[in-house]
Amino acid sequence: MLEGCSSFAMSSAGVSERPNSADSEILKKILICMQTILEKVVENKAHLVRLELGKCLPAQSSTQNLECIIEKPATSTDELKGIEEKLEDKAVKDAAVSYLSLVGGRDVKATIREVLKKIATKRLLVQYSKNGQKGKKRFKDHKIIYSLLLCTCRKAHGKATMQEIETAISEVLKSYNRFFKTKSRSPNGSMADEELVVDEVCIAWS
Repeated sequence: MLEGCSSFAMSSAGVSERPNSADSEILKKILICMQTILEKVVENKAHLVRLELGKCLPAQSSTQNLECIIEKPATSTDELKGIEEKLEDKAVKDAAVSYLSLVGGRDVKATIREVLKKIATKRLLVQYSKNGQKGKKRFKDHKIIYSLLLCTCRKAHGKATMQEIETAISEVLKSYNRFFKTKSRSPNGSMADEELVVDEVCIAWS
């Protein structure tokens, strides 16, 4: 089919010399050919992902996919540690990096958001900052997941430096604050422990 599209495009070089009705018909066929090419590209990309997972995962788990490694986004620190335990196997981690590097993202920040979306919920991630500032948990303490983010971004964005990636991780973690608000006063007006309350925009963003 693709060869047909190519030869057809070459044969239509003199399109401007034909009547308008013929031009319209040629344009329609060209658009159909372009759509076919796009579908083939998407299909081949999906096939490459499956091959990458099959190649990188150990033999005893070659039928696994990312959903088997990360069944659902973690909702607690314990669940996050559970995902890390699965990623301790280098072959499994390499497969996850290969897969996650293809999830998309026009830049480093967008890729980090897409990866974190698969790893943990926003309700959990808002409890973290990269280095544990302002009383938050230290995200870098999850060394395997932090390494997974770094490796994935390096694979997806070859020109990005480690400093750029780490800065992006810090900024993405900070960005989750805007989906939550803090309730800092008790009903009697005195200061109370900060309580995270889900903002309506958080639900819309899910």
